[in-house]
Amino acid sequence: VYSTALAVWVLKGIEDIDKPNLTITSSDITISNAHPVEGDTLVIGCTVANTGVVPAESVDVKFYQGNPEEGGELIGSSVILLIEPAESGYVEITWVLDGIIGEEEIYVWADPEDTIEEISEEDNVASYSFASASKPDLTLSAADISFDNNAPLAGESFTLTAIIHNIGETDAEPVAVALYQSDPQNGGIKLTELTLSGVYAGSYGSACFNLALSAGNYDLYVEVDPLNLIEESNETNNIASGSIT
Repeated sequence: VYSTALAVWVLKGIEDIDKPNLTITSSDITISNAHPVEGDTLVIGCTVANTGVVPAESVDVKFYQGNPEEGGELIGSSVILLIEPAESGYVEITWVLDGIIGEEEIYVWADPEDTIEEISEEDNVASYSFASASKPDLTLSAADISFDNNAPLAGESFTLTAIIHNIGETDAEPVAVALYQSDPQNGGIKLTELTLSGVYAGSYGSACFNLALSAGNYDLYVEVDPLNLIEESNETNNIASGSIT
């Protein structure tokens, strides 16, 4: 690659090649997780090559969210102290995907201020694209709670079924589901709890509770992930209730 680059410059008529030449390609950019989730911390690395004939010193390397020439935001920077001819240097930054969901393109720019005089300034920028998924979002509503017998006799067994939806883009596992007599946020009494192995992204799971109650009117509340062990994009839609007599 080094000798080929020199030959290309000569063929192009570039006579003053007694300089360094910093170059980055998309394949030189790496991320620590190819399928990250909102809130993850990524390590973004980049290898910068010097295809010139003179060492490059104090090479400033900047990382951007989006194209820096179109308003991309600076997310980190680092300096490579020395890159010898036909050698390369490596830098990396950490970036927290705080609220970052969907397609993203990271740009890396070597010597963005043009402080190093190079053979060519046209190969100092490259980009890398990836997609970030949203966190799990477990939810249920009153419409998701049903009884196989809406009017059981005192002491008669019946089944309450709660459909647990995951409207996020990441699987949730395992998922605890608790059943209460009255609102758990206002002193409701826990009757029982079960654990689903998982609720896949964009899918649902069924939590079935077998009960037998004494005579009376009951407001039964179902709470998903009652101990908040699963980090979700929305923690306010995990409780719903149904009534039975």
